[in-house]
Amino acid sequence: MTNCELVLNMLAESFTKDISEACNTRKEPEAKAGKPVVASLNAKDALQIEKK
Repeated sequence: MTNCELVLNMLAESFTKDISEACNTRKEPEAKAGKPVVASLNAKDALQIEKK
């Protein structure tokens, strides 16, 4: 592996670890509110609704 590949691999591993630890960022507010904080509507659909 080149130095660049090693650095990018380390960055990807670090990012993955941070994301896996951040799962509580969504779960805790959902538990307190009793409803999901993530909507089923995606950005593509939202933009189409606004254009109509």
